[in-house]
Parts: sequence; structure tokens; C-alpha cells
Amino acid sequence: MKPFVGQGLATFCTLISFIGILFLLILAVCFAVNLESIMGSTNDPEDGKAVAWMCVQAAGVYALFLAFCGGQVVWHRKRGQVRI
Repeated sequence: MKPFVGQGLATFCTLISFIGILFLLILAVCFAVNLESIMGSTNDPEDGKAVAWMCVQAAGVYALFLAFCGGQVVWHRKRGQVRI
């Protein structure tokens, strides 16, 4: 069975997913506590907790990508060790 993506692409996707999860979770915390620099303008959303929940859900989608791409990286590493 062949992997779906190459090793370089899988590694890149894993790194980007990890950074995206971190960024979205930091944003979720900032919205949840109604941080003044994020929620202080008249154009900002009124319900910070709802926006925080959307950020957490988006981080969940990124976690799925992280699991898939991380699995691809592991698949490539195992496949590379078996070759003679």
C-alpha cells in the first residue's frame, strides 16, 4: 500500500497544522477572556465566547490534519527502514 502524500509534503503539513492549532488556541483564549486589544473596537464581534468556540472547533479540524499528516510521516519512516 502506498502513502497518499510524499514525505516532504506530509512533514510540511504536520508543521503547519501544529502552528495553526497553537495560533487558534491562543486566539480562542484571547476571545474567551474578552481581551481589550481584540474585543475593544466597535467592529469586533459582541460574543467573544462564541468566537472562542469557533476557534477551538477550527483547531480541531487542524488536529485532524495533524493526525493524518503525522501518520503519513510515520508511514514513510517505517517504510524507509524496511528497504535493503
